[in-house]
Amino acid sequence: MADGCSRAFFSIGRMSDMWIAQEKLPLGEHIARHVEWLTEHGAGIFNAISLLLSGVITAFTSALLWLNPLALIAIFALLAYYIGDHHARRPADSLRNGPSPDRTGRGRYRSGHIGRR
Repeated sequence: MADGCSRAFFSIGRMSDMWIAQEKLPLGEHIARHVEWLTEHGAGIFNAISLLLSGVITAFTSALLWLNPLALIAIFALLAYYIGDHHARRPADSLRNGPSPDRTGRGRYRSGHIGRR
């Protein structure tokens, strides 16, 4: 019985696949028409966006190339330190005392509560 059901299910699936292949939506024509309209009427906006983005990219490139690479590494390291959790305990303390609590101050893993919610 299960074999007959699976055959019926797969034959329905094949029929729907054939229908999808035969009944195609005319999306290509609509998309081409919209792209053509955007190209004709939105050229000014696209040029302005392109000009703005190229200016931003040029400014970032110039700023990054202006700095000494070692200074840039130090700046990014300090930035990552201050953005990240720089109040974390030292590795030796975490090995001695177990996992550190989460950022809310509540212990995620309190003794006797591991695995319970």
